[in-house]
Amino acid sequence: MPGFAGVKRLLPFVVLLSAGCVSKPDLPAGIRRETHRIEVGRENVAVDFYYRHARTPRPLASVVHGFLANKDRMAHWGVLLAREGFIVAVPSNPTYANDARNTAAIAGLVKQGRAGCWPVSAKTDCRV
Repeated sequence: MPGFAGVKRLLPFVVLLSAGCVSKPDLPAGIRRETHRIEVGRENVAVDFYYRHARTPRPLASVVHGFLANKDRMAHWGVLLAREGFIVAVPSNPTYANDARNTAAIAGLVKQGRAGCWPVSAKTDCRV
C-alpha cells in the first residue's frame, strides 16, 4: 500500500487521465452531425461536421484539438458553434506529435471548406 507521498506522486496522472474522459454531447434539435473521412494532401482525416440545415450560406469554423486528444473531445465546441449558425469541422489530427503534418492537414481542410468542397449538404459563404 503506497503511503501519502506515493499517492501524491500519482495524483497528477489521475487528473490527466480523467481530464480526457469527455463524452460526446447529445445533439440539440436542429443540429446535424455527419462523420466523413477527408483526403487532405497526403493525409486521410476523420472529421465530424456539425451544422443546422438552412437554405442560406453559413460561415465556416474548424475546431482543432491539442496533443493526445481527438475529435470526440472537441464535440461540445462543434455543437455550440453550430447552434450559432456555423458549419463546423471537428477533425482528429492525423498524427499525435508531427506538427507540420497536422498543420498542413488542418490548413488543407479549411482551404477545401472555403472552396465549398466539404461533403455536407449545408452551403458555405466561404467566410472563416
